[in-house]
Amino acid sequence: MRQPSSELRDDAVDVARRRFGLVIEALDPISTWNSVVFRLRTPSGAYALRVHEPGKRHPDDIRRELAFLRHLRSHGLPVPEPLRASEGDDLVTSPDGDETRCYDVTTWVSGVVRRDGLDPSDAHILGATLARIHLASLTFTGLPRKPPPVHEETWFLAHASADDVETIAPWFSPPDQAVLREALARVRPRLAKLDRSELEEGTLHKDYILGNCLWHDGDLSVIDFAEARTGPLLYDLAPMLTNIGDEPPLRRAFLAGYRSERSLSTNQEAALPVLEAVRHISSCFSMISRAKNGLYGPALDVHLPYRLSEVRNLLPLL
Repeated sequence: MRQPSSELRDDAVDVARRRFGLVIEALDPISTWNSVVFRLRTPSGAYALRVHEPGKRHPDDIRRELAFLRHLRSHGLPVPEPLRASEGDDLVTSPDGDETRCYDVTTWVSGVVRRDGLDPSDAHILGATLARIHLASLTFTGLPRKPPPVHEETWFLAHASADDVETIAPWFSPPDQAVLREALARVRPRLAKLDRSELEEGTLHKDYILGNCLWHDGDLSVIDFAEARTGPLLYDLAPMLTNIGDEPPLRRAFLAGYRSERSLSTNQEAALPVLEAVRHISSCFSMISRAKNGLYGPALDVHLPYRLSEVRNLLPLL
């Protein structure tokens, strides 16, 4: 866990009290690889306070994420609710050297991540909820397309090439490199079979995984929209399928749940293994990049072999 400094903790308490008007009874740091997050306990309930690392995200991008949460809540979706600061903005900013430090507060979402014991009825709910998010996202205009960073998933969908493997080749054996190159060589031709309507764009969650879906008394809540951006909605199914795809009953139930709210064509469903491969390969690039830059992230010796094995299993379906 990233341990916040005592100075940052004091700043967070001050912002929560003075700018968001909260009476803090306790403040607990939460484990994360990205922003520093605190759980605030107050007489009126619990809240999540994020302290964004200066220079990592533009304040307007954070505001758009929070506006998207408000939009989803207006459609009855189970996501955190942003709290407005005393000035009426969702975001509080303060100078930090040459950069700007940003703070936001949302309602705390209680629940547990269910990685084991998930049944088809749960998977159906997961699929239906994602479809409802997509339907609501089609009427949200606050997240324009951003220039994607290199090797980000939506970039892969348009530009993936077997040549890209060269930049991460030192982390893989020659046979594993061959698997990655072959998978990337097959991605674009398969996606080219989809027409524009089948790659309809909207606002993606982009990390809709079991770890961002919390269950409480049978109800589902969805958290962590920090990566939300404009892209092909079909891709948004891939992260969850990489979590549950090795259990056919759960996969079928998830897709049935999605179709219960929003249709999928035969071509779209046939392309899902391609998008799952994109997710796994892009994750390899992302993890290696974070490690090279000294940033927090998953252990490469565990996660890279897992991702590669999944790509190898998907290769016959690409």
